[in-house]
Amino acid sequence: MLTDVQKIQRRLGIGGSDAAAICGISKYKTPLQVYYEKVDHTYEVPENDAMYWGNIHEPTVTREYQKRTGHDLIIPDYTFIHPEFNFIRANIDAKIRNENGLLECKTTQAYNMSEWGEPGTDEFPDEYILQCAHYAMTLNADYVDLAVLVGLSDFRIYKYTRNKNIDKYLIEQEKNFWENHVLKQIPPDPITLEDVAMRWKQHKANDYAMANDGIEYKIESLKAIKGEIRDAELIKEDLELFIKKYIQDSEGLKNEDGKVLATWKTQETT
Repeated sequence: MLTDVQKIQRRLGIGGSDAAAICGISKYKTPLQVYYEKVDHTYEVPENDAMYWGNIHEPTVTREYQKRTGHDLIIPDYTFIHPEFNFIRANIDAKIRNENGLLECKTTQAYNMSEWGEPGTDEFPDEYILQCAHYAMTLNADYVDLAVLVGLSDFRIYKYTRNKNIDKYLIEQEKNFWENHVLKQIPPDPITLEDVAMRWKQHKANDYAMANDGIEYKIESLKAIKGEIRDAELIKEDLELFIKKYIQDSEGLKNEDGKVLATWKTQETT
């Protein structure tokens, strides 16, 4: 959990949770959201359930990590700054005492486990790899242990080992973002519809952009796709109606070999 001072410091540079977003691979933030966090001090990325429960369970994950590894931890309440680039900053979960290692704590749902490999490896989601790489680079650490609690019942520990190639990539991406977007106050391109709505909140009355052949083709393509979707929905409803009328009050359909082809069960909710 960040202190108020750490939250202020986070706006003065690029933190670990920003790294994957800047590189365009975060599920939680876009480059444009990171940009507004830095240039507009009234803007905050809305806290979702994953972020909320991650903060709630962070102390639990930390304690379990200590119990299983025997490591003594230092929990810092201040922001670390890269020795060369003062806009590269880190608010870490913990340092491992007497070792040049760090700890990052996570929680996730069981349905996300297809993205995670065997414990003890670095086979975990790319956005967390970049976050761990950012921390290791900023503090000049040799490794980062990532402790994750899966579905509140499955505890695992993964390890990221410092990689100079990833360091170089991150510095290039973060330097470009900070110098060419934040400092120059030039927003990065929107990459989602939510980004577009955030980027252009108001529109000028009776002001029209001039179309070209490329945008006209896109508009016609969008109209065609919307028409195909409407047609497909109508066909879907007709097919569903026909099948359900055929089934009537049975539970479903089987072929001569006994294979279930379709089911239709009445459900009641209270």
